Amino acid sequence: MSELFTTLLQRGRHLFTRIADLYIDGFRNMTVGRTLWAIIGLKLVVFFLIMKLCFFPNLLQRDFDTDDQRADHVRHELTSRSASQPVDSTIYLKSNYTNP
Repeated sequence: MSELFTTLLQRGRHLFTRIADLYIDGFRNMTVGRTLWAIIGLKLVVFFLIMKLCFFPNLLQRDFDTDDQRADHVRHELTSRSASQPVDSTIYLKSNYTNP
């Protein structure tokens, strides 16, 4: 069993190094592709930076001063939402109950 495991592990390493060499060699020999990858990377950074700043503001940081206040607010929101939608178990039991 141990011999089989070591053989599979060696084959996996060999395959991984071949795949890594393929990508490394491909990126090393690129000319136009480097510029394209640089443009893609720049666009992603700008896109996610704008998304983060404009569409996902840190409301807890803005509205509360301390971590305790933030934690209390989150706790209150979680408990009040679960309490406002109670599960009526009698309806569930009546619909799934069959008389013998």
